[in-house]
Amino acid sequence: PSGRWCKKIHGKSYYFGYWNRSPDGDWEAAKAKYERDWPFIVKGEPIPDSGDETPAVEAEGLTINELCADFLRFKKGRVITGELSERSFSNYRKICKVVEAFFGVERTVETLTPADFERLRSSLARGKGLVALSNDIRHVRMLFRHAEDQDLIDKRVKLGKGFSVSKKAINRAKENNELRMFEADELRKIIKAAKQPLKTMVLLGINCAYGNTDVAKLTVGRIDFENGWIDYPRPKNGNRRRCKLWQETLHALRKITPETTAKSDLVFVTNHGNPYVRFDSEKGTAFDQVASLFSKLLRKIELNGPGKNFYALRHTFRTIADETHDLPAIRLIMGHSDPSAVEDAYRERIDDSRIEAVVNHVRDWLFGEGGE
Repeated sequence: PSGRWCKKIHGKSYYFGYWNRSPDGDWEAAKAKYERDWPFIVKGEPIPDSGDETPAVEAEGLTINELCADFLRFKKGRVITGELSERSFSNYRKICKVVEAFFGVERTVETLTPADFERLRSSLARGKGLVALSNDIRHVRMLFRHAEDQDLIDKRVKLGKGFSVSKKAINRAKENNELRMFEADELRKIIKAAKQPLKTMVLLGINCAYGNTDVAKLTVGRIDFENGWIDYPRPKNGNRRRCKLWQETLHALRKITPETTAKSDLVFVTNHGNPYVRFDSEKGTAFDQVASLFSKLLRKIELNGPGKNFYALRHTFRTIADETHDLPAIRLIMGHSDPSAVEDAYRERIDDSRIEAVVNHVRDWLFGEGGE
C-alpha cells in the first residue's frame, strides 16, 4: 500500500525501496538489496549500513497510513468507473483523516484492540447524534474490513462488540427528533417565496423526490419536454428512475433551461457556470449551494428548524406517496431497490399510469384537487 518493495520474513515485513520512483520500478536495485540483507535478517543479526538512502526497514506490519492510502486508492477506482459517488468518497476520506489523527499514521493495524476502538467511539461521539455516530462507525468498519478483504494483514482486527450503536437506541433517537418533512401549507409558502432557480429545484424535490445532488446533476437531455416525463437514473446508485412532471414543474423547467443550456448541459448552473453541488475529493470538501440557498430561504420565511432542509422534500414525497399503497411505482420514482431481489428479478415494467397516479396524489395533497 505504501508503494514499496516488501518481503515478509519470519512474520515481519521488510522494505527494499520505493517501486514508483523510476519508470521500471527499480526492481533490480530492490532485488540486490534483498539478496544483500536477507542473510542477516534470517539470522536475526543487525543489517550493516550499506550507505543506501533507503535501507531495509523492519516493520511490525501494515500502518494506519498505509491502510488508508490503499482504501482510498480502491474507492477512487470505483469513483472513476461510476460505481461510487464523489460524496461517498469524500465521506471515506474524512473518516480516514479522523482515524489517522486519532491512532497516529505509524500505528500498526494489527496492534489495535477493542479497547482502542472503544476510545475511538467516545471521540467520534462528541457533538454528534446517534445516527451520525452510527454512520461514522460503519465507515470505520469498512476501512478495517478492507484490510482483511485485500489480505493486507495476517490476522483479523477485533473492533469489539462495543464499537457499534444499537438499532434500538437509533430508533429511540429518531422518535425524539422532529419530523423530517414539510406540511402542505409550509410547502406552498416555500414555493411562493422561492426565486428561480431554487423554485424549480423545490418543485422537482417534491414532484420527483429529488435530493440536492439529484437536481445538481440533472441534464437537459433527461427531460422529455413534449410529453412531460423525466428518465433519470439516481446518481447515488445508478438505479432507474422515471417520473411524470406536474404542469407547474414542467412550466418552471421550460422557463429556466434556455438560460442554462447556453452554459452547460446541466439544468442548473451557478453564475460562474459551476454545478450547484460539487465535491473536491482530494481535499474532502463539499460545496452544496442547493442546501445553502434553501436554508437561507427557510430562515427568511421562518420555517427553519430541526429536520427542515432540502432533502426533507424527498422524505415528504415518500410519506405522502405511501398513501397510494403502490410501492413498486414509488420505488421506481425514488430510485429505490425492492428489498426482495426476487420481486425485482420478475418485474419487467411498471405502467406509466401507476407513476402518474402516485405523483398526482402528492400534487393533490399539496395544491388541492384541480390545481394550485
